[in-house]
Amino acid sequence: MLNSIFRTSRRVAVVGCFVLSLGSAQSLAAQEQRHLLMATGNDALTTCTTDSQDSIMAASICLAWTNGVRDGHYMTMMTLGFSRPMWCEPANVTNGQNRDIFVKFLRDNPVRRHENANLLFLDALMAAFPCQDSPSAD
Repeated sequence: MLNSIFRTSRRVAVVGCFVLSLGSAQSLAAQEQRHLLMATGNDALTTCTTDSQDSIMAASICLAWTNGVRDGHYMTMMTLGFSRPMWCEPANVTNGQNRDIFVKFLRDNPVRRHENANLLFLDALMAAFPCQDSPSAD
């Protein structure tokens, strides 16, 4: 009888640990998903510098996001009739290089990391690749 009680207690303990680990994993997953949204500079820094086992996914998201914001800016400027972009990126700058510029900007400006990640990315590129004149509409 004592063995039966011990086995039952052990099963309850194993099930309890399993349930607790699921809760922790779900909490961690929700936290990771928030960072992957790249809403703020803090989120972007976490996503673009993660060393977790999901680092390949996070790195891909970071590169896709930086490329999307960059291309979106160029398309918006062309649609609105601006003759030049807000920054003058040299030829052959890679998306990885733009990501590195953004990460450095975020690390160098921690006081601004609560701000919108899109705007911070544009500020990073404007600081890295300034143009002679500001953009103007034709």
